[in-house]
Amino acid sequence: VGVLQSILREEQTQENFSRRLPFRYLEISRSLLTLSEMDQPDAVRILVQDISTVRMDKIRNNLHSLSEQALGSNETLPVIDVTGIGSLEMATIAPFCTKAFQHHLFLSRPEPSTIKKKLTTVGLSPATNGAGVESSAGESRVRRRFR
Repeated sequence: VGVLQSILREEQTQENFSRRLPFRYLEISRSLLTLSEMDQPDAVRILVQDISTVRMDKIRNNLHSLSEQALGSNETLPVIDVTGIGSLEMATIAPFCTKAFQHHLFLSRPEPSTIKKKLTTVGLSPATNGAGVESSAGESRVRRRFR
């Protein structure tokens, strides 16, 4: 219980995720709570839930700051350090992040006429796809992803 309390304090005070927890800390704690007899199972359960809640709040705050900083612009996206994130936390946010970044890529890419104009300006001719329609390699790559 004492170690979990110190990890909870660490999670609450530090910006980064605690590296003292194993990757599958939630699965391990659930297994231990169901399979073994502990002195204070309710206290352990509450502490693990509190740690999980604080970590999910950190993830939400990071995603919110990411959207405020970069998703409104065409600049490169900043890197968010998720070292120490747990497996269930990752599984929780993965579908949202995947879809959000796909939408950002789709919305931030330039129009085909802009790409053609830029290529012509630098002395290159746009590539043609199999149907004889001019397109850039990036545009066709994006189209393949959304099929």
